[in-house]
Amino acid sequence: MKLDDICRVRARNFDTYAEELHGFYSQESETDLLSSFAYGTLVENRMDVFEHLREQQIECRPLICGNIARHPFWIRHYGRETLPNADLIHDYGIYLPNHHNLSTADVLSVASAFKAVAQPKTMCDRAA
Repeated sequence: MKLDDICRVRARNFDTYAEELHGFYSQESETDLLSSFAYGTLVENRMDVFEHLREQQIECRPLICGNIARHPFWIRHYGRETLPNADLIHDYGIYLPNHHNLSTADVLSVASAFKAVAQPKTMCDRAA
């Protein structure tokens, strides 16, 4: 089935990223098959990584979950809140591509370009 094949490729790609990017934060799941649309990680120098990957024609983006409590609409309605883990994701999170049309060689190339500039940020480090 096509959907099963897509899920298997995404899971393979995700596992390849996890192996190649040892030392960088990685999401975890207890599911048997993780078909993530992207590989999320944390870096100290997100803008440097973004610029470097863009120069290599590799798409990436900030993690989308971030800290909703820092958005103007939230502050207007609920006031300011301190959410250290959400701030960490908001400031340091980045997604690397994980598409079913990416081969293992493609993922290895993305991981190599990423590692050339990325400085790991761990969940234990708190946003300053």
